[in-house]
Order: sequence, then structure tokens, then C-alpha cells
Amino acid sequence: MGSLTLPKLLVVDFTKEDLKPGTTSWSSACNDIKQALEDHGCFIALYDKVSSELQKSIFRAANELFDLPTETKIQNINEKPYHGYVGQIAFVPLHEGLGIDYSTTPEGAQSFAKLMWPDGNISFSESSVSFSKTVAELDQMVIRMLFESYGVQKYSDSHTDATTYLLRFLKYRAPEVNETTMAFPSHTDKSFLTILYQNQVSGLEIRTRDGEWIAVDFPPSSFVVMAGDACKAWSNGRVLSPNHRVTMDMSGKETRYTIALFSFLSKTVQVPEEFVDEEHVLRFKPFVHVDLLKFYDTDNGRRSQDILKDFCDLYLLRSLVWSQLKIIMTARPHVVDFAMQDMEPGTNSCCRSRNGVRRALEEHGFFVALYDEVSAELHKAIVRAAEEVFDLPRETKALVISDKPYHGYFGQSASRPLTEGIGMDNSTDPESA
Repeated sequence: MGSLTLPKLLVVDFTKEDLKPGTTSWSSACNDIKQALEDHGCFIALYDKVSSELQKSIFRAANELFDLPTETKIQNINEKPYHGYVGQIAFVPLHEGLGIDYSTTPEGAQSFAKLMWPDGNISFSESSVSFSKTVAELDQMVIRMLFESYGVQKYSDSHTDATTYLLRFLKYRAPEVNETTMAFPSHTDKSFLTILYQNQVSGLEIRTRDGEWIAVDFPPSSFVVMAGDACKAWSNGRVLSPNHRVTMDMSGKETRYTIALFSFLSKTVQVPEEFVDEEHVLRFKPFVHVDLLKFYDTDNGRRSQDILKDFCDLYLLRSLVWSQLKIIMTARPHVVDFAMQDMEPGTNSCCRSRNGVRRALEEHGFFVALYDEVSAELHKAIVRAAEEVFDLPRETKALVISDKPYHGYFGQSASRPLTEGIGMDNSTDPESA
């Protein structure tokens, strides 16, 4: 895994007055950003647009937020995985986080604030929006420079127009005696870019392309700009999406707060055609950004050692299957009529149906069955029963557990928010029912 080293990350100074397109400083910064993201997947940005007043107010907002009761904070739910509340997890006891989606908009911040404080919280909302907008300007400047460094600046405006922002408040408390110092385990971000701003307590460690771990030191008025998996995919693998973790000092007594702005695309993540040639084959098929998050929220996604490859391979397979399914569904599906009167074994009707079943399953794996043994009364009764069972409280339905996978209750999953199911094993047995 590599030992922990203390080299300095590349520092890009965005406070220079002459940092404008067309200048030598601009061109130099573009090249530095490209080199840093290819080598380490991140760099330190000196950026003074966050005033001392805004700095104080955003960390005050963080303190105010984390002081709320847990039952209030867990209301921060989002259908997008890892956009809401994260905490109270046994293997990461030091960490807690909450997220504001569309945080550069007053509506996004106010919606979140009303969830946490029934009467709203004007100062919290204003600080969150102001901070998000200010850091989003840095994100957009980095995007413009990165795209320009690769000669694809013509795509930067459409990229920015399709970008949405998630602001996350992250807390890492000091470990107690005999408690783990691992505040958050090694992972990559699923964003396009991540921009981190912390208080005076350090702990961030980043693994470089050669496997060495770097302990990151934040200079005053600085941010860490980090590439996410979506940026790596967009660059066709040129940019590194670095593994990173948070480790707390066992002797430390202070809490680490980080305010993180994550950028996501509302359009398809796609490798520019300029990045593909005979020497650089296409590594990643186009995908919808939120689908990468949903894949990561699955067991296969969390276990993956190469999430982009595994996800894009699966995404391509699903696309091919869906294309084939649409072809099948466009054509008339096989229909087997089990309602015919002369379906006795040995009859012509039975032989035709038997051949139809075999042909349908070999060609398509399914068929439509005409079957009239379910009476109108039974149809109404079973639909009524379904409605009745799904109207039960979730804690009641969750009691349906089976040692056979997928035989019990499943539902309330961020990756499948529209689906809920419940199973009855040995359902032909009256006692089981």
C-alpha cells in the first residue's frame, strides 16, 4: 500500500493579479494543473476569494449543524447515493457528514435548512450559498484551464452549463483511548472534481500514482482540488482519480471539519474524440454520471478494485441487453394459449403449445401466457392483498427475513428508490401463508 511520506503537493496560485487567459501566468498554471492531476490527481490551490468573515460563518454553520440531534440529521435523505446524511457507522465511528444538493442555489440551501430547522435558518442558508458560489468559481476556472491544457477548450462552456454542485459538511472527531484513528477509509470520489476546505486540524492523506501516501498540509487560504472518477473517465485515463483517506492523530483533542464542494454532470460523461487515436484506444464508454454513484452503492461496486472499468463494462452490457430487449419487444412476442379447451396431453393443441414454449424460451427467454384460471374475484383479492401488505409500516415489513437470498423483504434502497418487494416462502402451504 506504500509508506506515508511528506512531499509537498503542487501549489497553483490563483491569487495572482495577472492570471488571465492569454498571459504567461495562465499558460503556466494550465500546464501545472494538467501535470498535477495526471501525476497525483490533485493539487493545492491558493485562493483568497473566501473572506475571513465567510470562513468564520461557514465553520460556525458546520458547528451549528452537527450540534443538532441525530434524529434531525438523519432526515437529510437524497435519492442520489452519498448525497445525504452519513454517520453512526460502526467501522467509521469518527465520521459524520451531511449534504446540500444544488448548493449554489438559494432553493437548495433553504430546502435543506427547513429540513434541519422547521422555521428555516437564514444565516446558515446564506453562508452555504455564498461559500458554494465562491468555490464554484474556482471549480469553473480549473475546468477551463484543464480543458485548455488538453486543447479541448471548446467543450468547457457546455461542461460548466451542465454542472451541479453538492456541498457536504464533514466532521471527524478526535479518537478516544483505544479507538481507531482511521476516520475515513481509502476511497476515490465519484464526482468530476472535489474541492476541499478544512479547519486547522489536518488528517487528509492521498495516494499517488506510484502508491506512496502523502500527508496533505493546507497552507493558509488554500483548498485541495481533487479529480474524481468522472474526470478520469472523461480524460480517457490520463487524469488520476486518487485514493485518499482521513487519519486522525491519536494524541489530538480537536475535531476536524471539512467543507467539500463536489461537482457532478447532469449530462452524459463522454471522452472527447480528441482523446482517442491509434495509441489511445477508448477506455470508457459514455455513461450517465448519477449511474456511477448508483453502481458504487451496490455490493459489486463497493468491492470493485477498478470501479470505472467494472461500471463501464456493466453499463455497456446493459445497453446491449436493453437494445436487444427493445428489438424483441418491438416484434410481437410469443403467445402461448393455455386457455384452449383441447389442451390435453397428446392433442395437436398441446403439441403446438409445447413447441411454442420451447421456441420462445430458446429465442427470447420469455413468452406471454393466456391463462384464465385466475378468476376476476381472485384477481381483485390478490391485488387487494398486495395493497394491504405494502401499506404496513416499514419496520413491520422488514421483519420478513429468509436465509435464502431475495426471499424476504427488500426496499428503501437509494439505488432502487421505486422498488419494494416482500416474499412468502412455501406459499402453496396454508401454514406458511
